[in-house]
Amino acid sequence: MLAETWSLPTDKYDIDNYTIVFRTDCKSEKRKAFGTNETVSVGNNHSTVFAMQLHEKCLMMVYKSPKAPWTMLQQQMKTMLQVCKSNNLSEICIMGDFNIRYQISESNYVELTNFMQANNLFMLLDQTKVSTDHNSLIDLCLSTNTSLRADVFESVISDHKPIWLELI
Repeated sequence: MLAETWSLPTDKYDIDNYTIVFRTDCKSEKRKAFGTNETVSVGNNHSTVFAMQLHEKCLMMVYKSPKAPWTMLQQQMKTMLQVCKSNNLSEICIMGDFNIRYQISESNYVELTNFMQANNLFMLLDQTKVSTDHNSLIDLCLSTNTSLRADVFESVISDHKPIWLELI
């Protein structure tokens, strides 16, 4: 994700192995402090993190492909957390498809819980819930605010169940 790109609609971006999924540009022909460019990696070994500020909160949506290493997503989230902290956004919410089975003690789970602990993040979903039709909890909702509510909806559209988060 590129922020404050100063880009114009006529500007062209071509980053090898990446596709632009969302873009905002300056509205006039004059460049100014505005614009974003969100890209995702092409292929099956990638992870993405989209972040936005909502009032004094930093909201992140994440996706890690099943074959991508945890360290890839971890580094992206660390970078975004540093940006949030440098902008005095102390309340953080991270949700999405981590592709890490939350209830299973495997190496990625241990690394995820260490990451959560180091960044004062807490799981908001009931750990007995499942977020997929495969009886796993791989879609997670983490936050520094333990008073927020989150849960899982049933879905007939996907094998993943949507997660909702109520921001207080």
